[in-house]
Amino acid sequence: MVERWWAEAERNQVLPLDNRVLWTLVHPKPDRRPARERFRYFAGGSQVPPTVAANIRNRSHALTVEATVPAGVVPAGVLLAQGSALGGWSLHVLGGHLRYVHNLYGKERHLIDSTTAVSPGSHVFSFSFDKDEDLGGNAVLRIDGQVVGEGTIGRFTPQAFNGVGVGLTCGYEWGPAVGDGYEAPFPFNGTIGRAFVDVTGPVVRDPLAELSAILSEQ
Repeated sequence: MVERWWAEAERNQVLPLDNRVLWTLVHPKPDRRPARERFRYFAGGSQVPPTVAANIRNRSHALTVEATVPAGVVPAGVLLAQGSALGGWSLHVLGGHLRYVHNLYGKERHLIDSTTAVSPGSHVFSFSFDKDEDLGGNAVLRIDGQVVGEGTIGRFTPQAFNGVGVGLTCGYEWGPAVGDGYEAPFPFNGTIGRAFVDVTGPVVRDPLAELSAILSEQ
């Protein structure tokens, strides 16, 4: 039986075997892509896979969306988002207020809500996360440069936002919804002009946490 197993393994081209998962995580293949600090996204486009989307995990970053709210409607809908109910984040307008939700693996939700209603017209909506020396950081919501909400995210996602590979979207969510109080795709009912994700500081990795996530999916 043992000999037959090795013969079949060779015939199906699964050799050589290598179970050095942690070693592979610590020594990833070289990434030939030039380093970037700004990523632009377009409303209504296909989801951008996590492997090529802006890497904001456990890292200081900012989301900026230029959008126009039509007169006579209560603004609502997603501006930028990544992930699903299993984990991710979402910058959106709900009940006329700008809101950001960080979903930690479907177990915790950190909500930053604005105190100011969104008026009709053209606006610049933004969210910034400044990483602290521990596992989280401070979060601030702004409309046209004015602070409208702030709070603390005790632990920001350290690795993949979810185990199903839901990517980044602009103007809608892939679903199921990252946050509470709405249902995906929850498209924005205004017009999105430009949307950016800016990243600062080094990429923070936790190989042991990544290994634990891989094993939990087996």
